[in-house]
Amino acid sequence: MQPEAPEAPRIFNFWLRTVEDFIASLRDYRKEGEPEINKKRIIISCLSPDVFPYVEEAVDYERIVETLKSVYIKKKNNVYARHLLASRRQAPTESISEFLQALKGLAKECSSDDVWLLCTVRN
Repeated sequence: MQPEAPEAPRIFNFWLRTVEDFIASLRDYRKEGEPEINKKRIIISCLSPDVFPYVEEAVDYERIVETLKSVYIKKKNNVYARHLLASRRQAPTESISEFLQALKGLAKECSSDDVWLLCTVRN
């Protein structure tokens, strides 16, 4: 997946979670006296040839994850996120619960806790 793809942050977060869960499950089955799990080799084996150049120079697992996060997760434009939230209107075919769910999703994109609190109203 290319970092510029619209769904890149969401897909990357899911991908990273599955890699971390896989590594954790390997730890669960590791017997005493066996060598430590090489997390760097595991995460590199999960990368495509297009993504590998981003982390080629990274020396350890933590730096690989840090580099990938900086590539795939871009800082949101808070002004634009608030505009999207403020200008969102309910579609004629959209139920109230669907509309509220959409508002909650847009509010998460805003960096202000006050905005998020406004959208956490219970049905």
